[in-house]
Amino acid sequence: MSSRSRAPVPHKRYGFWYLVRKVPTAFSQLDSRGIVRVSTGIRITDDPRGVAAKHAVVKLDVELHRYWRDLSSGVDPHLIKRGVAAVELAGRFGFSYLELSALNSSPIDELSKRLSALESLAGTKELPNAGSALFGLVPSPRSSCRLSELVDDYEKVQAVALKGKSADQWRRWRNQRDQMLERFLKLIGGDKLVEALTVDDVRGYRDALKGDVLKDRMDVNTANKNIGTVAAMFRAVVEEEKLKVTDPFVGMRLKGGEKKQRTPFVIEFVQNVLLKDGVMDGLNPEARAIFYVVAETGMRPSEVVGLQPEDIILDQEIPRVVLRDNKRKLKTKHSARTIPLAGMALEVMRRYPNGFPTYRGKPTNLSNTVTKYLRENKLLPFEGQSFYSLRHAFKDRLRECKTTEELTDVLMGHSPKGDQYGFGPGLNEAHNVMKAIAFKAPSASFAEGLGRAPQDHLSALAQQQPRSGGRWAGKLRLVPTIQRQSEDCVQDVQEE
Repeated sequence: MSSRSRAPVPHKRYGFWYLVRKVPTAFSQLDSRGIVRVSTGIRITDDPRGVAAKHAVVKLDVELHRYWRDLSSGVDPHLIKRGVAAVELAGRFGFSYLELSALNSSPIDELSKRLSALESLAGTKELPNAGSALFGLVPSPRSSCRLSELVDDYEKVQAVALKGKSADQWRRWRNQRDQMLERFLKLIGGDKLVEALTVDDVRGYRDALKGDVLKDRMDVNTANKNIGTVAAMFRAVVEEEKLKVTDPFVGMRLKGGEKKQRTPFVIEFVQNVLLKDGVMDGLNPEARAIFYVVAETGMRPSEVVGLQPEDIILDQEIPRVVLRDNKRKLKTKHSARTIPLAGMALEVMRRYPNGFPTYRGKPTNLSNTVTKYLRENKLLPFEGQSFYSLRHAFKDRLRECKTTEELTDVLMGHSPKGDQYGFGPGLNEAHNVMKAIAFKAPSASFAEGLGRAPQDHLSALAQQQPRSGGRWAGKLRLVPTIQRQSEDCVQDVQEE
């Protein structure tokens, strides 16, 4: 895929973070610098841990490799930049960019309009550049972007959206797209320029995936996900590069796919089988503890393993965990919420007030461990069931309890339906629901098998810095919206 030998890292130089790269042997005849050093413009004092600098050097590295690639293709990178600037400048005047040869065959009215637009710039410094843009004196930009670099270029386009993802989240995001692009290139016969991709290329790719579906090597939804992911990268890069190409992916999705729903566990099966004494004892203590939290609260497994010590609040009238972007990115903006603790979940978090370090940042490892255990012990009686089915069972429990749709959406971390008015459900209301639907814990092995001795029922942060009062101390005088509390609770613990 990419020609890079390793991911770029920021280097300290003259008080700033730099990208430092050795010119690859393949480009050494074209770039005689040997070692290339490019400043990120970020001062080390402003970013002592190099967090922002890591993202900056990735962008610079993509641009540097594109520069080398342009040189090797016989394209002048500076001329491409001039062409892009000319296209954008013509657009600001309300004209599409046309090279001089095309303008010569245009109606006289088109030339008159462009001349009129320049009259206001007479005698100004902007006139030469505007004249070149409106009369096509710069060659149209022709990108040298190659399909093999789509993931690199797409990562740059998505830099803001990717900010905040943990290392594991970024790795999975990147690996998935690398694998899909690799399959795509193999099926279209190899690498080529982005602009050279044709409808026939994509049709051949689609037909190859269709063949896999017909031979039961792949389901329709997976095939369409492959097509859609490659198409999204292609379209984003085309838009970013301002390329004038026809979208070859239009209408290429396979028919017959339907959204698959995970099969939930029956509530009685969870209580009478999965939570029966000794059934989950074969799991290691942390995996078992997380299993109980997911079963009780319906949180996503990745949300539980991502909990930081400051997200776990146990020293208040209503013990709770706060789900927010904290060293990892939540799935959606509505995933940010506060979950009151009751039943097994409360007991687990009392024993794990610092969270789950074994699986923190490794939700895939946890999922694989638990799912394998459930499968090997024949604890997945119906097709489509998995560890995640506990979350679906949680929604059924809320439904049986006749919980309002609004509170159900909040506790699930789903987007609300319809217009939203007022502050929404309060923490007391949510806590009462969680207590009402709490499972009965395994009586014999539950507490002893959690792997930790009971704590003082305080969060780790509270143990280090005892509270003496404040907004959330003692009786709650005001219970704001559960979602809004996600940040308020944590800020309060940290500041007092």
